[in-house]
Amino acid sequence: MAANKRTTKRTDRTSAKRTSPRKSSSSSTRAPSSKKKRKRTSSFPWRVVLIAFLSVLVVFGGIVAAIYLSLAQAVITLVPVQQQVTTTFQLDLGEDTVVEEGQTVRLAGTLFDRQIEETKTIEQIDKQEIESQARGTVRFVNNKNGPVRLIAGTQLKPEGRDLIFRTQDVVVIPTEGTVEAEIVADDIGEIGQVPASTWEIIKLAEAWKVDVYAESDDAMKGGRVTTEVLTEPQIEVFREQFTNELRDRVLRELVSEHPGLTFPENGAIVEVGQVDANVPAGERATDVTLTANIRLVAFAFYEHALLDVALQRLKQEVQDGYVFQGVTPDSFSYVIDAYNVEAGTATVTVSIAGTAIADVDPSSFDRETLVGRDALEAANYFEQFETIESADVYFTPFWTDTVPRLNSHTEIVVDEPDPTLEPGPEAVEPDPLPLPASAIEEDSSTPPNEETLPSTE
Repeated sequence: MAANKRTTKRTDRTSAKRTSPRKSSSSSTRAPSSKKKRKRTSSFPWRVVLIAFLSVLVVFGGIVAAIYLSLAQAVITLVPVQQQVTTTFQLDLGEDTVVEEGQTVRLAGTLFDRQIEETKTIEQIDKQEIESQARGTVRFVNNKNGPVRLIAGTQLKPEGRDLIFRTQDVVVIPTEGTVEAEIVADDIGEIGQVPASTWEIIKLAEAWKVDVYAESDDAMKGGRVTTEVLTEPQIEVFREQFTNELRDRVLRELVSEHPGLTFPENGAIVEVGQVDANVPAGERATDVTLTANIRLVAFAFYEHALLDVALQRLKQEVQDGYVFQGVTPDSFSYVIDAYNVEAGTATVTVSIAGTAIADVDPSSFDRETLVGRDALEAANYFEQFETIESADVYFTPFWTDTVPRLNSHTEIVVDEPDPTLEPGPEAVEPDPLPLPASAIEEDSSTPPNEETLPSTE
């Protein structure tokens, strides 16, 4: 038992010894733990670095934002509403220009009055199929012992037919001989196209008809033919064509003689005195000669001056709140309605059309209301106004998609189309109008019946 006790004590000591190192081991384990805490305390400088880095990012972001705001631009182009304007008015043309209360009521011009007489031969006669007198050649036979003389117009009748043909000339049939001559039917049409036959000389004594007669070897021809025939409608066409040719030729001569003046094509009056044809209607003819006697009256003026008057009247039609823009192409037209040859005046009707646009002031729009709107929203904002037809919004640089906050970076412009036509007094420098006949000394080139009006320049 004593031995056992010793063993137990040893065991206890051993346990104690083993336990003691564990305690010391436990103590040694806590020591490193206190060292780790000291390491965490030493990481504080990294927080400073992080804060500094974040501060730099904030500053950089501010710089980027400032650059963004400074570069963002918006250009808004407005298209104003258009208005079509037209006017038609009458204006007198006379000796000089008259202006009343700032408006031209008469424009200076020159009246020309010329007489023309000329002839023309036309060879283009239309062909047509017509009924005509059949004709042909017969052989006269004389079995008498003496010659037989037949007068022109001697009547012949074909055997078995009740038709009359006549000789065209005197026919002398020799003794116991024959002679050929032409005969023509009295009636027109195909009925006269008689085949080869024996012919009776109607007025010849019955006793002689056995010995004196006519024969034909071929049929009569020409009862229906296609040939040139002058008709009344064709004569009227020739007259009209000839008259128009004379009219156009005289106008060309006037334009050549008076450069700068405008001679309206529809403003020349032609009085036809007489246009005669040397061949009556219904006759066959290969040509016809016409003799024309006509009078031409034409009023000339400066077209640009008339256009200036038309523009003045057109601008008066523009409504308040609109600005005249220009003339519609090819809308300017005029026609001379009446002449007074004795007074040297005329009346012209003028038509012209143009375009006006709404008077839009870009500075009248509040840019603050546009800030932050995208392109569609900004366009819709402007298009609600009655004076705006459409709006086009453009942002720059590419990353900008709304109207910038800075008002100075938003530009509003009005798209005004270029005027189509708006001549001014300087557009054409007019030449003086022709002088009166009394002021021209010994000028044989001026026709005596031409009336000219004095210059207003």
